[in-house]
Amino acid sequence: MAKGYNIELRKRNKYNRILNIIRNHENISRSEVKIISKYGMSTVLKGIDELLKQGLIVESGIGESQGGRRPIWLAVNPDGGYFVGIEFYSRRIFSVILNLTGEKIYDNKTDIEPDSNSAAILQSLKGVIKEMLDFLGSAASKVFGIGIGVPGQINKQAGISIEYGHIHGWSNIHIKDEIEKTFDIPAYIENNTKVMALAHKWLKPYGEAEDFLFLCIRSGIGMACMLNDQLYLGKNNNAGEIAHFALPNSNRRCYCGKIGCLDMEASNDAILSKIREGIKVGRFAQLSAMAEDPDAIDMDIFVQAVKMGYDDAMELLEETATYLGYALAAAINILNPGKIVIWGDISKTEDIFIEMLWESIRRYALSLNLQDLKIEYSQWGEDLGALGAATLIMQQEFGFFDAPI
Repeated sequence: MAKGYNIELRKRNKYNRILNIIRNHENISRSEVKIISKYGMSTVLKGIDELLKQGLIVESGIGESQGGRRPIWLAVNPDGGYFVGIEFYSRRIFSVILNLTGEKIYDNKTDIEPDSNSAAILQSLKGVIKEMLDFLGSAASKVFGIGIGVPGQINKQAGISIEYGHIHGWSNIHIKDEIEKTFDIPAYIENNTKVMALAHKWLKPYGEAEDFLFLCIRSGIGMACMLNDQLYLGKNNNAGEIAHFALPNSNRRCYCGKIGCLDMEASNDAILSKIREGIKVGRFAQLSAMAEDPDAIDMDIFVQAVKMGYDDAMELLEETATYLGYALAAAINILNPGKIVIWGDISKTEDIFIEMLWESIRRYALSLNLQDLKIEYSQWGEDLGALGAATLIMQQEFGFFDAPI
């Protein structure tokens, strides 16, 4: 039985490679697929016949003769199947649908009610998925899978979200099983920052092979490590937990129970919490005047205050950069990346924050490891995680982004 399984696996890998070659070449013939794949013509013809039968590719036209038969062009069928991706955190759910060519045909975002518990959010996730399947109508039968970018710590193999401190009661959620039982569609989970990093790497124009650290700064802070052109996961899939890097001069207690975690000093929630605390003791007067209610102050207002040069806002931004730079310097010393990519609202401060961050990093990191290091903001929008979750299905089902075995 194992032998037969291996034969089927090798056949599937070959057919996936043929599909990937067609996907990456406009107007390609069977003979050209043979040359690129280095497979025998019999294997190529069988693979193409099977892909045509499954509706994954189409014969898209006829080329000019080069002395023999006129070549028949092959192309991926955009409507041959669909990839559903969702990504969420404590405030919002992002959702996309990609067709077989990777074109985004649907995107949406859904706000999460404040103080929602795990049961309510799980129900919201199911509602968002149902909306996407309803959008596809009868074509929902062509969904290859549902990719889910999950915040916090996960057990990827078991499909369990272990813990996420920003949602009340979110612990040991069997999210993969819940989604598969509800919709009878294969589901795959991955940490949301990791799927963002994968999307940043896979989607043009960032598809070059390089080592980089990807930093997501929202209600919490996540980091993904792309090393030797591969996502480094660690033994338990939890590499990159920079949110709980211990800071020496912080006395704030984290939701994890420890004191002085980076999340408590440099995340969006930490920034806004410090502003509200400061307003109570007479600080942030200029910033406070920008909102009718301190609870209405958000990151956009904070960014505006920074750009206007308000002293308290600038001081808080510098404090944030100092803490983050201290943690990143340790990562730089250990991993020696070529680039650090930052995604989140903090990027709206433009060069102001990056200059402050550089100052902190130079203070703590080895100068040798800073040679040629780049720090930049990701230019992708807020649906980056959902895109990454959808492309995760592309990878799982077809191996679109890895070199074939």
